[in-house]
Amino acid sequence: MKRLVIASILMAGLGCGAQAADPREYSPNNFIPGSPAYWNWSGFYIGGQFGMSSANIDPGRATQPMVANLLRLTTIEQEAQVSSWPNLPRSSSSGTNYGAFFGYNSQWDDVILGVEFSYNFGNDMSAQANDLIARSFQTSDGYLYNVRVNSRAAMSFKDFGTIRGRAGYVMGRFLPYVQLGAAIGRADLRRSVTVNLRARDLSDPAVLPPIGPLTLSASDGKNDAFVYGITAGLGVDVAITENIFLRAEYEFIQFFQAQSMTVALNTGRLGVGVKF
Repeated sequence: MKRLVIASILMAGLGCGAQAADPREYSPNNFIPGSPAYWNWSGFYIGGQFGMSSANIDPGRATQPMVANLLRLTTIEQEAQVSSWPNLPRSSSSGTNYGAFFGYNSQWDDVILGVEFSYNFGNDMSAQANDLIARSFQTSDGYLYNVRVNSRAAMSFKDFGTIRGRAGYVMGRFLPYVQLGAAIGRADLRRSVTVNLRARDLSDPAVLPPIGPLTLSASDGKNDAFVYGITAGLGVDVAITENIFLRAEYEFIQFFQAQSMTVALNTGRLGVGVKF
């Protein structure tokens, strides 16, 4: 009889335990949320890209040192500062470019930090500017001068590469990002100047013949000159599969002076990459 009572108590206890452990029973106090799942962007990746660039070239005062050298130790340079006259206008051009990129992403949940290298080859990114200015003036030695300065500068941009730090935020299959880094480019540079002048001695114009016309000129240039600058931009990567993604981005590069000329590139591009 005792055995029967003990067995009944044990069966009742097991039945209550089974009922309490029934997974169909839900209690908010017992709910433990799982870790959120984010698309995996971590690791190395490589890809190719194609874009359009606008090159804004500012030659500015690129020819002023050349004029100063031509007219050094002359009265017209000392008094009229002829070398300060040339101020070449800005010019721009646009062209296509294509290249490749390679990088690494480190991921913390929905935050991405990474570094990326890129190389782009440009087509038809060249521009030139011309400036012509003429003035008449009298110097302290009694001469009346007519001076004409013709300046020209040109830059042909070939290719450029960048190293950029990236920061992004995972939004499902989308990875919007911002970037900041350094850039190096290669360009052909040309500049030239011609100074034409005439002079007449006002103290006795009937006797002394006029001086000139005289023509002074100078030019220089450099092929495959390296230019350096900074880059910034933003974009978005879109995962198509676990390993393939598409990219759209905008990039701005400001290059520092080379032969007193500066250039800025605005680029919009599309790309496709493979993640390892």
